[in-house]
Amino acid sequence: ISLRIGWTLSNDKPQFSGASLALWLSHRDTAELHIRAIEAPENIGYTCVFGTSNNYWKVFSLQHAKDMIGFEPEDDAGREIDHQLTQLERDDTEFKMHSV
Repeated sequence: ISLRIGWTLSNDKPQFSGASLALWLSHRDTAELHIRAIEAPENIGYTCVFGTSNNYWKVFSLQHAKDMIGFEPEDDAGREIDHQLTQLERDDTEFKMHSV
């Protein structure tokens, strides 16, 4: 099962932009999506599903993910941009560092 992940954020706060309001996949929904994919019946074979939270502004249908693996996200990014928030710089952690 291929998972087309929308957009995860280290602080789980997507309200800084319209794109993130549409594509956000919360930490909780990310875990649930992976569990559902791992536990999916073998007779499904190959399929590809979109992974976003149940966002008000979502651009991808989640119906196929629901039908195939039972994914029903619980979170929603909200409806409004918070102009006080900004996108975080990439986390400065070793596992995300790339050699030059």
